[in-house]
Amino acid sequence: MSATFRLRKFLFPVVLALLVFLATEILSFLGLSALEKGWVSYRSLSEARQEILSDDFESSSPDKQALRQTRRFQQHFGINVLHPFMGFVSLPRDVVRKRANFRPGAANLGFPDNHFSLVQKESDDKVVVGLFGGSVANILANVAFDQLSEEIAAIPRFAGKKVILNHAALGGFKQPQQLMALNYFVALGGHFDVVINLDGFNEVALPGPDLVAKGIFPHYPRDWYFRTAGMDSELRLSLGRIEVLRDQRRQNAQFFSGPWLRRSFTGALLWTLRDQRLDGELASAQLELMDRDGGSKSFQTRGPRRNYPEPEDLYQDLAAMWIRSSQQMHSIAKGLGAEYYHFLQPNQYLEGSKVLTQEELQRAFQEDHRYRVGVVEGYPLLQSAGQKARAEGLPFIDLTAVFRDVPQTLYTDSCCHFNLEGNFLLARAMVDAIAAGPAS
Repeated sequence: MSATFRLRKFLFPVVLALLVFLATEILSFLGLSALEKGWVSYRSLSEARQEILSDDFESSSPDKQALRQTRRFQQHFGINVLHPFMGFVSLPRDVVRKRANFRPGAANLGFPDNHFSLVQKESDDKVVVGLFGGSVANILANVAFDQLSEEIAAIPRFAGKKVILNHAALGGFKQPQQLMALNYFVALGGHFDVVINLDGFNEVALPGPDLVAKGIFPHYPRDWYFRTAGMDSELRLSLGRIEVLRDQRRQNAQFFSGPWLRRSFTGALLWTLRDQRLDGELASAQLELMDRDGGSKSFQTRGPRRNYPEPEDLYQDLAAMWIRSSQQMHSIAKGLGAEYYHFLQPNQYLEGSKVLTQEELQRAFQEDHRYRVGVVEGYPLLQSAGQKARAEGLPFIDLTAVFRDVPQTLYTDSCCHFNLEGNFLLARAMVDAIAAGPAS
């Protein structure tokens, strides 16, 4: 047997194995791209795994930063703690401490993703802007921070001053939590020159399914039952299942982040398929937890009794609380000599507010969504209450139609959140209103 024949005999299985490997990688790449509806790369896959391994991972893609913030608020159990005045706030989160912009004066007060300390003193050379609201306001403050800061600084009456843009907004915040937050920071000695309140969705969407359905006072903070009720065995099992699934997602991401697998599209495909399954199970577990009927009868958990003979009575009450809280925020702002602006946020479930794209209809719209009825029934009442209050001097601006003529995809989930372009459009509309000045 010649040396050439032996060499060919040895190389044939090696070459065949390489061809099979390359074919598998190509097919996996195409499969991944089909799943992600776009070309994938090692970098994008690595970032996706890091987002699971670290709640505070900063994606290199600005648009993915908006999506990451959204996912963090969708999985809020475990990242918040009770607060005596605001209901709940965020944990400082040790990972955030590694960032250059970490500010103990914000993190230790429960709002760690701020660039400045929350308690600011009045100064002639700066404009202190406070943004209040829920997850939409928080995401806006993070992904459109530079845009908001630069465009507010360009308003003529603020020329030459440094803009200090802070936010006291968290996923699930609803009135009167924004009012309590503003009160609290002013009581701590803080000052604001501009107070912005961006809200509306949480006020009418959350109380029905998350509170009233469990017999809990509708004006209490979101998920008050899970934050305060005695930890019965079924509740512990539900929370434990959620934590186990989260841990499995982290382990799955860690395993496929190894030195060899992270460079393989086949490995990435296997990780993606398993992660999607775990993510679906996690979403189901969280929905099941939110749908549980609270068994606690304690006043601490249930609060004052409130009966609503007709469904519309609930939304009338919610709209009244919402506008009264805004009026109180306006009074506090006036006491500081600050400008106040109240913006009603847009939402895809408000009929006529946007022509949804096919992608939005698939990803961001559900006929039977648990929060849709709150928008359909409650938003018209908010709009009416806001316009009436504006006629009486409240600087209220209805932004529900801000996306009406935008043909592109903006909504990213079936709740209420937007992609980067949506956040930029919202920021632009808000700055235009601020530039025009508060209502007289």
